[in-house]
Amino acid sequence: MHSYRIVIEYTDATDGQNGHPETWDWWSLVDIGTKEMLSVMSVEDIETPDGHVEEIMQDEVLDELAEIAQKHDMGY
Repeated sequence: MHSYRIVIEYTDATDGQNGHPETWDWWSLVDIGTKEMLSVMSVEDIETPDGHVEEIMQDEVLDELAEIAQKHDMGY
């Protein structure tokens, strides 16, 4: 058995319409299998990195994000 702690910096351009990460349905977002376990260890607000803002404003990125959101029924 192996365990990993993976840290993600996430930028939300929807002004909080997606709720807070602690409330997300991680089981469906990450597609956890029957022999896997997931725990949200912590969530903290950080200053938005400039690189996230630049990347998220590109049209192809916005299209990709909308496609992902629709796949997971996130209300877009």
